Amino acid sequence: TSNQANSGNRLPAYFSNQAFRTDDLNLRLRWRPWSSLSMMTRYDYQTSRMRSRADDVGSLQQTDLEAHILSETITWQPFNRWYLQGGFSYTYDINEHPSTSILIAGEPLIAASRNNYWNAQGSIGWAATSSLDLHGSYYYYRADNATNHASIALPYGVNAQEHVFRVGAEYRWKPQVLWKASYSFMRSDDWTSGGNNSFDAHGIYTSIQYLF
Repeated sequence: TSNQANSGNRLPAYFSNQAFRTDDLNLRLRWRPWSSLSMMTRYDYQTSRMRSRADDVGSLQQTDLEAHILSETITWQPFNRWYLQGGFSYTYDINEHPSTSILIAGEPLIAASRNNYWNAQGSIGWAATSSLDLHGSYYYYRADNATNHASIALPYGVNAQEHVFRVGAEYRWKPQVLWKASYSFMRSDDWTSGGNNSFDAHGIYTSIQYLF
């Protein structure tokens, strides 16, 4: 595509250079008050910046992303053959760009994009025999970022939740042969689309692993 000023179509050749930079800092704290109980707290701070250079325009800062992620995981083994694990995570994620400073009727032309969400999960496992392991888990996801300013521009953001249930088993026939099987159910509620993209799903998985 020609980049000449009189060209009728200058995209995607309009951009002559793009630069990306991402920085990530994380801190972890692990605590084991008892031999059967352990806890881990983690904090992540992430920033990303994208700059684009366009012919006859110069350097433009297009996107600034900033995220704070806080998570906690607790693992408890009350008996030799049992374990319980639970976790929680919250993410604050915002994407800003030059268009957020352009106001129409007091509202930004394109609102800062939010991708905040939180999730929680729990799992349980039991070593029924020396050859058979049983486990189950539950996962929950929630996001509430929808911003309705359709009178000015296209609305952005997701408003949804998900539930995932899973049960499974692992059986070691021989030292070299491991069989796995699981069943899962997922319910996804997509309120952003008014429920048009909501669905329920069932999944069955099985495999046989042979170790040489």
